[in-house]
Amino acid sequence: MSLRSDFKINALTPSDPTRNAKKTGVPSINHESIVATGMGPRRRRVAFLVTHGMGQQVPFETLSMLGQALITEHGKQAHVTAPEPSLQVDLRRVRLTTQTDAPELSRVEVCLIGKNGDLSDVHVYESYWAPFTEGQISFTATVAFLYQAAWNGIWTALKSRSRAKESSKEGMTREQREISAKNETDSHLKHFDRWMFGKFRDMAITRSTFRLLVAMVVGLTLLLLPALMIFTPAGIAAGKYIVDWFQPIYAHWLWTFRVLSIVLIVAFFIVAVAVRWLVVEFVGDVAIYVSSYKVSRYNDIRARILNQVMSVAREIYSAGIVDKLQDPYDDIVIVGHSLGSVISYDLLNWCINWDQVENDFKFKVVERTRRLITFGSPLDKTAFLFRTQVSDARNLREALAARQQPLILDYVKFRPLKTFRWINIHSPADIVSGFLDYYDVEFDDDGTPIPGFNKVDNRIDRDATTPLLAHVQYWNNAELHQQLYDGAWAGANIAP
Repeated sequence: MSLRSDFKINALTPSDPTRNAKKTGVPSINHESIVATGMGPRRRRVAFLVTHGMGQQVPFETLSMLGQALITEHGKQAHVTAPEPSLQVDLRRVRLTTQTDAPELSRVEVCLIGKNGDLSDVHVYESYWAPFTEGQISFTATVAFLYQAAWNGIWTALKSRSRAKESSKEGMTREQREISAKNETDSHLKHFDRWMFGKFRDMAITRSTFRLLVAMVVGLTLLLLPALMIFTPAGIAAGKYIVDWFQPIYAHWLWTFRVLSIVLIVAFFIVAVAVRWLVVEFVGDVAIYVSSYKVSRYNDIRARILNQVMSVAREIYSAGIVDKLQDPYDDIVIVGHSLGSVISYDLLNWCINWDQVENDFKFKVVERTRRLITFGSPLDKTAFLFRTQVSDARNLREALAARQQPLILDYVKFRPLKTFRWINIHSPADIVSGFLDYYDVEFDDDGTPIPGFNKVDNRIDRDATTPLLAHVQYWNNAELHQQLYDGAWAGANIAP
């Protein structure tokens, strides 16, 4: 069975949303055999909103990768669709509403043919935020962020030990007893407080966390040493001292040793430049977004990122509702890679709050959001390293911050089991990602099940196996493709 994809670009007049409504379907799809059965295909409108990760990003790159993933998986699924489907892909610039501040958006349009000839008009949008962080943080500030992250984790782990010594078995909650069972070989209970589902919860800290954090500090120091020697005032001063000390010795060396030393110095310099670039371009984005509560300038940048992302999401959820000039989207899928998963998590929380507080659920954000798909996500690490608080005053701050996160407040209202799934894809070879354990609570302190428990569906990508590179390998692998494709049909069997 063959699969043909035709690409073309269409420019829609931004001031004519009526034309948007009539042209969003993809034409020339060969499904005559479906219609011949006497049952016309049911056509759904599905929107994907993808947020890219850290580092330098090319505009539309993430948009095209998600569109290509859907096309690739559609080819694999072709045996369950109409014979010889002609898959046509359109690229458009559109405005979804007539609101005065409505942004002009780029989107990829793909019409998928599913089982029984059902059609799904998939529109893929991108949240592009990379320019906001470019050149906004220094190397030294980023290094300080890394060491602060390690210290936060080490201090939390140490404090959990002292807290455990003050606890008694009789006074333990159910969660604490479960944590203690997981740490049987250790005499102390290890946990930290995190505000979730109405109160502070005891979240487990594994026995190896402290050792891993110490090892991370040592490894980080060795990795950063060349760059620290060249690009920091203290390193430059130390380097000058070494050069002054080394010059008299160097003058008495044979020429072969002199050449070898020059080669080593050049290699040292190249490594230093490469490390500095990687740290600033990739870790710098995380530092700006996560540590915005400490530096007001970063808070402004974070606000600009969220405003950009939320402006796109607001248009998607508003389309067909505020102006009635087109059909609203039946299903919406939020996708985030790497740091983009943290932004997507904040985005979905914002959209739920916006719909509830400002619009009395008019836009049906909870009802229509079928999937939150995160991959290569550091969400658990940010929850532990940066959103754990160590003093009473800051505990109050965390509780107040958690009130802005509906996804960890109420399963029934904000993560309904029948219509919504949170899928997290990670790889053991990806040091950035991991299981998401700090966003779920199954039982209350007295052992009562939390109503509507809808746990994050953690999945391992067995094909992302290359150390370091695994963080970007998800895009080419079957696990992500399958989850994206399933997301396009997630609402097809749910009664309206």
